[in-house]
Amino acid sequence: MTIKEQHFFEDEKSKSRTYSDMTPPGFNTFRLLESSLGTPRPTKIKLIGSAHGRIKKVLLAIPDYATVIKANEPTDGSALKSLMESLGQSVKFIIFTHEKVRNVVNQWLSEFNHTDFEIVTAENDLNFLIWAEDAYVTGVSGENGKTYLLEPISFHRYGDAVIADYISKATELESFQTPAYFQGGNVLVGDDFYLIGLDYAVKTAFGGIIDTNANEYNFIDKARVVFKTYLDGYKDLIFPYHSLKPAPKKSYELVKIGEEYFLEIKGEGFGTYQPIFHIDMFISLLGRNTLNNKYKLMVGDPSLAIDLINDQHILPNSSYALIGQFNQVAEFLESEGFEIYRNPMPYVYIDKTGKNAYKKKNISENLPNDEAKKILDQMAILGLKQINVRKWYFATSNNNLTEITTEGNKVFLPTYGHGVWKELKVIDEENEKLWKKHDFEVKFLDDFHSLASKSGAAHCISKYIERD
Repeated sequence: MTIKEQHFFEDEKSKSRTYSDMTPPGFNTFRLLESSLGTPRPTKIKLIGSAHGRIKKVLLAIPDYATVIKANEPTDGSALKSLMESLGQSVKFIIFTHEKVRNVVNQWLSEFNHTDFEIVTAENDLNFLIWAEDAYVTGVSGENGKTYLLEPISFHRYGDAVIADYISKATELESFQTPAYFQGGNVLVGDDFYLIGLDYAVKTAFGGIIDTNANEYNFIDKARVVFKTYLDGYKDLIFPYHSLKPAPKKSYELVKIGEEYFLEIKGEGFGTYQPIFHIDMFISLLGRNTLNNKYKLMVGDPSLAIDLINDQHILPNSSYALIGQFNQVAEFLESEGFEIYRNPMPYVYIDKTGKNAYKKKNISENLPNDEAKKILDQMAILGLKQINVRKWYFATSNNNLTEITTEGNKVFLPTYGHGVWKELKVIDEENEKLWKKHDFEVKFLDDFHSLASKSGAAHCISKYIERD
């Protein structure tokens, strides 16, 4: 295969959306007891929609590393800045950032002539990531009219678990920690329904945090009771899943490509009963078909990308492309009464060679202990002091921001036909055509490879707080 040298900048502080720290299991349970003690559970919650209504208010997380902008290299910051500028002055930003880069964020806002914002700062030594979508869902209480950041029972990713606490203390938003397992990126909210990927329903049902008369329900019904009690009891709840064997586990293999050795990394962010760990990576909401009133969904399809580029050597039709799993999710959703459309979602790779290759230290820091030992032992046998890296990921345009209104529809699409992957411009153009067929105005965002290579894109770096 062609070498695709990484064309974007990657800060050492930047971590994958799948990153999980080693917080002791009891830590977050204690936070639940501590934070919920004496706090009434919000009632009559209706979740903020993922597509319907004009976007009025968005929460962004901008850690110090995400303010890095380079003249000739895309960065996490340049992708985020592209989204902020595209959303425009009519959207209010609530921004969580480090104190030391507050002036940089203010400079960005000044460049956009953006005046409607609130900035909440954290101590400079608090580690948190750019993925603003995941540590909560948002909903409005019909009892008191307040907007809540509803948190899961546990969220082990750096300091992201405390973002809601900072925001609720500094703004009008409230926070409440629920006894359910979920992440915001695995929840999509339509007009009269919401989707939660089955993996977190299973964890909620069998996690042992609360008892919902397990003998009287199958596990899906048990999870549904929990979610409809603590999240939204008004909308129908559907758990997308596939029934094939679980996706391949994340793999770290030393392979020879041409005359050089590479550490090949595949399978990051794969799910168990769903292809990818968050459904916002491969499902998009399109709104109702006005002729038959069926709700339309766009489901990513790696095989369409292979057909468009017509090069099996660049986009292999392998088990790691999860084509069968995506197809089964689409079939399941169709059986639930949805009208399904498919769009190209390529499984691509990026290479780190030369000065970007992994030293032994990088191997120890970035791989699980047993995998690191395996690779280091193989490198020792081959006499290698460093190893090139090839990492695979989905270049998803499904992970976008969407507006469906009576005045017109908009979609903010990440793009990938840049740098060493100019071949993907045809994918960007095809996705544009597909959205336009459904009466969406398409607003292209900048190069999102840096975020997609860490299992995210546009939707997961923002959180809807309010819509019209």
